[in-house]
Amino acid sequence: ITQKNDDDPAFYQKFSEMLQKAIDDFREKRISELEYLQQTEFVKDSVVNRRGDNIPDELRDNEDAQAFFGILRPLLAEQVEDGQALYQISIAAARSILDIIQQRIIRDWRDNDDIKNDMRNTIDDYLYDVIIDQHQVDLSSTEMDQILNESIRLAENRLSFHQ
Repeated sequence: ITQKNDDDPAFYQKFSEMLQKAIDDFREKRISELEYLQQTEFVKDSVVNRRGDNIPDELRDNEDAQAFFGILRPLLAEQVEDGQALYQISIAAARSILDIIQQRIIRDWRDNDDIKNDMRNTIDDYLYDVIIDQHQVDLSSTEMDQILNESIRLAENRLSFHQ
C-alpha cells in the first residue's frame, strides 16, 4: 500500500486506513487475533485483486483512467449532488484529462515545465469549457487548482513516455 499509494491515492488510502484501524484495534485489544488476521487478509485480498474500489465498468480496462477517476470523483462530489450525474461526469473527466496528458507526454516530460504548463492549461480549458460550462458544475478556482495539481502529480507517478 505504501509503495503504490502515489500511483492511485484514492484507492490505496482507503485500504491504508482500514489496515491501520485493524492494527490499532488489535494493539488496544478491541479485536482478537483471529479478527485481526481476517481483517488484514481482507485488506490484502482487496488490494491485490482491486476489489471494493467502486470503479465503473467503463473504466475497468484502463488502470490509469481508474486512478484519475479516483481523484476526480471526490473533488467533483462537492459540487455535483446527483449521484448518477457525478458518476458520468467523473468518468468523462477522467478519460479526457488522461487523454490530454497522454497527448503531451514526451521523453523527460517530468522535468519539462513547458510541457507540464501546457498540460495544466489544456486541462484548465477542459474544466472551464466542459465541466463548468456544459455540465454547469460550479468549481471554485481552489477546486480547479486542486484538480490540476492532483492530475499532474498523478501523471508524474503513473505515466511515462513510450515510443
